[in-house]
Amino acid sequence: MALFKTDTSRRREVRRNIPRQRPALRDVIGRSQVIWGCVIAAAFIVTASAVVINVRSNPAYRPGELVDKPIVARVSFNSVDLAATAQAREVARLKTPAVYMQNQVLIEETRKALAALPEAVAKAETIKDVEPKLVERYGLTDSVLKALKQYRENGQTDLKWFDMVARLTEQLKRTAILTSDDYQVEKVNLAPTIRLTLSDDGKSLLVWEGELIKLGDPKEMAGAATKLAADFPDPVRHVIISYLMKTNQPIYTLHPQLTEKAQAEAAAKTEDVRVDYQAGQVLIRAGTRLDAAGYRLLTQHADAIPARQRYASSAGLVSQVTFISLVLIGYVAVFKRRIVEKPIRGIALAVLVLGALLFAGMLHGLPPSVTTTAPIVPMLFVAIIVSIAYDQRFAMGVSMLGGLLMGVSLDLSIGNYLLTMVAAIVAIAQLRHLRNRSTLGRVGLVTGLIVAAGIWSVGLSERNLVEGLVGELARESAVGFTASLLTGFVILGLLPFIEKSFKVTTAMSLLELGDMNHPLLRRLAQQAPGTFNHSLQVATLAEAAADAIGANGLLARVGAYYHDIGKIHKPQYFVENQTGGPSRHEKLSPAMSLLIIVGHVKDGIEMAREYGLPPVLHHFIESHHGTTLVEYFYHAAKKQKGEEDKQPEEIEFRYPGPKPRTKEAAILMLCDCVESACRTMAEPNAVRIEQLVAKLAGKRLLDGQFSHCDITLAELRLIEQAVTKSLTAIYHGRISYPAADADKQQAKADKGRAAG
Repeated sequence: MALFKTDTSRRREVRRNIPRQRPALRDVIGRSQVIWGCVIAAAFIVTASAVVINVRSNPAYRPGELVDKPIVARVSFNSVDLAATAQAREVARLKTPAVYMQNQVLIEETRKALAALPEAVAKAETIKDVEPKLVERYGLTDSVLKALKQYRENGQTDLKWFDMVARLTEQLKRTAILTSDDYQVEKVNLAPTIRLTLSDDGKSLLVWEGELIKLGDPKEMAGAATKLAADFPDPVRHVIISYLMKTNQPIYTLHPQLTEKAQAEAAAKTEDVRVDYQAGQVLIRAGTRLDAAGYRLLTQHADAIPARQRYASSAGLVSQVTFISLVLIGYVAVFKRRIVEKPIRGIALAVLVLGALLFAGMLHGLPPSVTTTAPIVPMLFVAIIVSIAYDQRFAMGVSMLGGLLMGVSLDLSIGNYLLTMVAAIVAIAQLRHLRNRSTLGRVGLVTGLIVAAGIWSVGLSERNLVEGLVGELARESAVGFTASLLTGFVILGLLPFIEKSFKVTTAMSLLELGDMNHPLLRRLAQQAPGTFNHSLQVATLAEAAADAIGANGLLARVGAYYHDIGKIHKPQYFVENQTGGPSRHEKLSPAMSLLIIVGHVKDGIEMAREYGLPPVLHHFIESHHGTTLVEYFYHAAKKQKGEEDKQPEEIEFRYPGPKPRTKEAAILMLCDCVESACRTMAEPNAVRIEQLVAKLAGKRLLDGQFSHCDITLAELRLIEQAVTKSLTAIYHGRISYPAADADKQQAKADKGRAAG
């Protein structure tokens, strides 16, 4: 096969090989993409550092979690023993004397009754003259009546009697006669005394437990009454004792509010019970299940660390986060330049990784059965979403570097980090092609099984074999399996949002666009049936060729469906839609025909926007001719000018481009021209088809149409073989039937007779 270069193509090749001057550093820094990239990178590092420092400032374990390694004090400190402090305060409360209020009404009634007794019996000559109530109440007898009358002179009670009653009243105020219930309570309380409120001005008296008198107890009441009536002479003393013995009300009753207030004040004055810990001392032993007291101890230990040491630790964390973040940013810039070129994609990726980091920190604060899955579930989100949005290799790198950030934040062990990475790798490996919705469910199921097994493996290898470990691992593995399974279904529901955020189109969306009932494809089939059939043929070729080199066959097929939709506007100007008769281009100049032919690319882009086709399909429409030469009308223009006129330039008859930037678009370009050329062959066979495919592929290659995509010569050879095989199958030889042969012979005979 002979391939020749025109002077124009050689000039273009020379221009391409001329070394270009590198832009100045100032110009590079001033680019908007660089400025946006620096802003996003700085915001990412600052936010990630803040999240990591906040998470690491909390204790590594939560209440109820099994401590798998001893926790040692980094500094000497003293800790408040809350349990001992609460116990000391409770003891102080119980030892605080209860406050009792004086029954002033009863004391006043007693004083008045005793003071008026001599006057009440003054007129009685014998006991029969006294009211029966008084006799019964005071236990009066004739001898007592006689003695009482001695305290009456000149119709008035002797002052001596009033003095004795007054002393009894004052002594009665200091006598703790309590109800039976209050008496029993005070006997079992820790407080050895009670506080008697003597008056409204706050004067009080402490009374020992042994001085308490139980109301209604004959023995205790008799002793108290005898003591109170000691100043009275016989037989009047017996009257006083009888009166006091028949008292049915307590002298003092408990005041709950004042008692509670006194006890609360006593508890508040009790100092905290502190325990001293030395640097290097074990705070929590390995194998211990952390309780609330242990968690408070760890919190107090963290608060006791000097600010200088905390700042140094934070600086170390920030340096780690910065280093990992810079590696991640460099990885993105090297392997996914389109993220750098589109700041919105960089923002979406940064938000995704930071969201996973923050979510992991939130999960780390939940119950122990959830903390094991804290890094796994967020990392699965990152791995699956990035794999869907970009590719598996890029998702692998982002997951590993994001996992390092998560490891620094959660202080993960090697085993837990490896488990997180294995879960991400397993999920990514299943996402080569996301062609149906069940794929994400399968990803969650398989990953969940791996996570459950990994939790057992890491737990048995890194934790102490203590009682309860098996049950804990069983709960954690169940949570890990369930969370991984649900992750797949959650991402399935988020797919539309993911596509819009990352400006990508998933395989499921492509399958929906590949439905022949799509309004645009139906319109193409109705208004340009020849172009529609051509698109179907090209789609078959493109999918087979893409699969041959490991490219996205589904994308190539759907792109082929829509690549010629611009021909809907003027279908009769394209040969595949002409049904016979003169061509419409016969009455047009080559330049005008060129505008119509080339215009179908621009029309196709406008229709793609009108019907909301994703941007990934726009490139197939605009690049399926690249910058190739419209040869038919170029040569027609040259013939029309004649040899003496100025010949038209090739660049005037080329498509505007752009050239294909992806392998799938390059495949479509080749399949488009090959299919069109193959239909013009008189008798296509395997050899002729192979030669045609090789010729057109070499022509596109030498014309520089593949210079903007990363397709290799080896891949181009595989594409040629796949296209040749598919075309040979389409244009295979057919058996010649006898009836058909007879018809041909008859037609030749009729033609001969007509000529004769």
